[in-house]
Amino acid sequence: MVIINGNLPAEALRRLENLTDRVVKAPAAKTLPGALSAHPDMLIHVSPEGLICAPGILAGLLAEGVHARAGDADPGAVYPADVRYNCFSLNGVLICNTAHTDGAVLRFYRERGAETIDCRQGYASCSALRLPGGVVTADKRVADACERAGAEVLRIAPGGIALEGYDYGFIGGCGGMVGGKLAIFGDPLTHPDGERVAAFAAAHGVEVVPLCEGTLTDFGGIIEV
Repeated sequence: MVIINGNLPAEALRRLENLTDRVVKAPAAKTLPGALSAHPDMLIHVSPEGLICAPGILAGLLAEGVHARAGDADPGAVYPADVRYNCFSLNGVLICNTAHTDGAVLRFYRERGAETIDCRQGYASCSALRLPGGVVTADKRVADACERAGAEVLRIAPGGIALEGYDYGFIGGCGGMVGGKLAIFGDPLTHPDGERVAAFAAAHGVEVVPLCEGTLTDFGGIIEV
């Protein structure tokens, strides 16, 4: 099962359905701007023990049979209030901007004695495309944090990613792991470092599967449950 932005192009949705047994569209958050309101990486944190989500979408996820727990508060409309769940776990370590991460997420890791790496990039999850053993990012702060957490990092040039309503998007929002493959929204070769990304994935035994044609696009990533 995967959780995705319900506003995906029809072709991307069709190809994604061929990679997994079930596709769930993330409920939209009324507190976020429309273009970002259904981005999974703005709404849901994937902890080592399950999903922690914005309270406003919990009922919608549960109605779809997705087990999750609610965080303390919904994301706000503008930065930094919008990044409450925009963080990620890597090798059991939480990488986030601690000043703006939801309290329920921070408590989860602290109560288990897990390490938290403070990263000044509030859009940490958006900025990191994760695959087994490796991370692709254009953000130096995220790259440094991932290396500290023990991951191999491919540093790419910023830009080359579309995001509706904004000047640019983030690489982490362009896809995610689905059934052992790296599913991507768009043609990775449209990015200046697309060939390097494909080679990096191959070096980690991961096949890259474009879900649609054209420029890489940030749709808020893919969460595989």
